[in-house]
Amino acid sequence: GCSSLTSIYIPKGVDLVNDDSFSACTSLSSYNVHPGNNTYTAVEGVLFKKDKKRLLAYPPAKENEQYVVPIGVEEIANNAFKNAKIRKVSLPNTLKNIGENAFYGTSLMYVTIPKNVEEIGNNAFSYCNNLDAVMVLNNIPPDIYSQTFKYSGDIMLFLDEANLNTYKNAFYWRDFKWIVGFPTRQLTEDLLQPTTIRILDVSCE
Repeated sequence: GCSSLTSIYIPKGVDLVNDDSFSACTSLSSYNVHPGNNTYTAVEGVLFKKDKKRLLAYPPAKENEQYVVPIGVEEIANNAFKNAKIRKVSLPNTLKNIGENAFYGTSLMYVTIPKNVEEIGNNAFSYCNNLDAVMVLNNIPPDIYSQTFKYSGDIMLFLDEANLNTYKNAFYWRDFKWIVGFPTRQLTEDLLQPTTIRILDVSCE
């Protein structure tokens, strides 16, 4: 069955792949696309729309623990990284939308949401049991939903201190147990390291 497939080849003539077409293929480590396909392409085993503005699917069994989403990607599709092994992902400033279930069940430890993201879908970061911290660089809170971060434990939300009140009054963002603000110049991923989280955790109690 699909669960035993390790790679998928998309021929030249295929022009429709649904967001969840291969979500049950848990052993998948790479996508490959015929170079003549006008709709899809694969880069390092990851599936994209041809113009590379939409990342469609990251193979769940791909061994890399880190992944850098290429600059130019504007959307991460529904289920794109669902149950993938990654522990760290870098998202580009070109990103505008993160789909439903996009990082569901991954091993992410922290994530930075870039400044141009407008929407993060339901369950996008649900069941991320190792997720301790989320840094959001957008001055305007992106639209999120009641289950965007559901069942991922107590996550610490990092913001520019100028945006604290905005997020504390925004639907679903205000539900974070810990919301902390820092000057803009200090908003780097150094803040998201486990040692920093532990220190802040103690000070917040």
